[in-house]
Amino acid sequence: MHLKSLIFPGVLLLVMTWVSTASADDKEAQAEALVQDLMHVATDILSDQGGSLLDRETQFHDIVREKFDFHFISTLVAGKYWAQMTEAQKSEFQKLFSDFFLKSYAPLLGGYPGDNTVLLFVKRFGLKDVYVQTEIRRKKRRTVRSDWRIRDVAGMSRIIDLAVSGTSVGFSHKAGFQRVIEKRGIEGLLGLLRLRAEQVAAQR
Repeated sequence: MHLKSLIFPGVLLLVMTWVSTASADDKEAQAEALVQDLMHVATDILSDQGGSLLDRETQFHDIVREKFDFHFISTLVAGKYWAQMTEAQKSEFQKLFSDFFLKSYAPLLGGYPGDNTVLLFVKRFGLKDVYVQTEIRRKKRRTVRSDWRIRDVAGMSRIIDLAVSGTSVGFSHKAGFQRVIEKRGIEGLLGLLRLRAEQVAAQR
């Protein structure tokens, strides 16, 4: 056997391993940068005393919305019922759910006066995803740890799920939403989400 035939496979394996490792490092760095940037944006916008809090939250949510893959999250939480929805129902569900999601969970990125949000670690999860764990600490309130699950979507890092204190928000809502659909149908779930949206608006 020629020496070249022995050397080439070894060199190829070494190169493939290096490329794989570099790619993994890039994904982790991009995921960390995504969450760090959102934490900085939260502080810049929400701590600014100019304008109303509602206007600042709306501005922040508009920025954060682009960093989530809400189409993926919507199909996750709707589960088997996603295929049964009309295109109009899918569009409304995604809009209502994303508004509800951002109102409920965007505050975990911090930014409000008195918030102290820190990034704890970054780690790979399977072949596609990266978890970035953050912790938000507030005086006289319990500390909350959050795991932001990030995946490369069409060449861009996007958040596809969030785990709060170890519980996936996507999967927890999936169970709740499916119970509503089983009892009230798809329109019943949309009606419930519309009602929640109206209640939030009324509180403002």
